[in-house]
Amino acid sequence: MKSLDASVRVPPEERSLTQPVAQPAGESAPWPPVPGARASLSRCDDIRRAALDLTCAAQRSLALFSAALEPAVFDRPALLEAVAVLARRRRARLRILVRDPRYVMARGHGLVELARRLSTTIELRRPHPRHRDGTEQLLVTDEAGLLFRPTELRCEGWAFLYAPVEARRRLRFFDVMWSLAEPDPELQRLYL
Repeated sequence: MKSLDASVRVPPEERSLTQPVAQPAGESAPWPPVPGARASLSRCDDIRRAALDLTCAAQRSLALFSAALEPAVFDRPALLEAVAVLARRRRARLRILVRDPRYVMARGHGLVELARRLSTTIELRRPHPRHRDGTEQLLVTDEAGLLFRPTELRCEGWAFLYAPVEARRRLRFFDVMWSLAEPDPELQRLYL
């Protein structure tokens, strides 16, 4: 990985649009939305951009719930660098719940390697069995940014750049899952 500094260098193919798109009342806008507006995401590139933008904007925290840390979204150099920059901030807290650590272990993953190196701020756990059946994906940053996908099997979902009420509601659910989750032996081996 490149050297990390306070600014995240993002390759041109992974940069978001810089101009927000106005939306008619009651409708979803494409990514990136006006702050507070919900963006419908229907392309894999939109999912990647939303995850990257939310991670780059985070100052304190990141909570991620994913089946296998979808490599096309979460194992990309720009996102890994943004996670590393966040993890090195004072009092940062990054929590990642992985439903299927065996898949991640078999394939290898940059986020897992980063968590091994920055284990004081990045924690990986496997959800309690009662939370392993779903296919949804959730990313919450700073209790305000939110990316939600009903299933990781399709490139569909929605995101908010800034929606603290909805983000905190989803984060409460994540906190319950986190409190019941335990370190997985397969993920623990990566920390040795």
